[in-house]
Amino acid sequence: MKKNFKGKIKAFGTPKDRPECFRITHYAGKVFYDHRGFLEKNNDNLAEDVVQLLRSTTNPMLQTLYPKKEVVSSSATARTSLGKQFNDQLKSLMKTLNKTQPHYVRCVKPNEAKAKVLFEPRNCFEQLTYSGVFEAVAIRKQGFPFRLSHAEFAERYALIAEMDPKSAPAVKVCKGIISNMNFPEENIQIGKTKVLYRAAEYRKLELDWSIKMKHKTINDNLETMSKADTSGMGKAEKEKFFMKLAKVRISLMMGRSWCCVLNFVSLWD
Repeated sequence: MKKNFKGKIKAFGTPKDRPECFRITHYAGKVFYDHRGFLEKNNDNLAEDVVQLLRSTTNPMLQTLYPKKEVVSSSATARTSLGKQFNDQLKSLMKTLNKTQPHYVRCVKPNEAKAKVLFEPRNCFEQLTYSGVFEAVAIRKQGFPFRLSHAEFAERYALIAEMDPKSAPAVKVCKGIISNMNFPEENIQIGKTKVLYRAAEYRKLELDWSIKMKHKTINDNLETMSKADTSGMGKAEKEKFFMKLAKVRISLMMGRSWCCVLNFVSLWD
């Protein structure tokens, strides 16, 4: 490299105090590279099956490069290049990310003095503005941030439409739920494998689901208690039981009232 580049290319240099290194100057400044092991670390070895294929060729030049009698180290002991290591690590990272649900965490400094129990709204607002958080949220809201598979969507929200999630194909159940909720078509879409919907639809689905689930829980408790045998109970135990039963009935009545109110509010919204 010294023979070919020194004095000929401005970006290349060799520091006098570090003979084992060479220097490349680019937009980020001067970067030093150590030549020891440089070729070995950056030598992208061919995959074993490719080498075997090249050995089976009848081309004279390739036979010279890859003779059949050449001893080849096994894939377990073969030296792995940096490029291969990076590729394997990236695949592993993507595999892990694809199993997760995205959650974004942004650290915001509450005050310039780094003092405790001191919150400066303007300071926090500026950090969120200049770091692009608001733009990221706006972009996400324009798309479909909530995505569930057909089976997951049907299993989660079939209760809202009073449907059995296993009574029909998952896609059909999804369509029934969406029709029951009367959502605008542009805000919720059924894809080939998933249901995609926006934040407003998510809030409405979760609100209705929580109301229905609470109502179902109270009904189940009321039914269980109504069938209870009180003949063997003492006077104090009976009184306590009937007081509990009355509370469950009141909860059911109040739950129905709140259902009407919340449905009205959601429709108004």
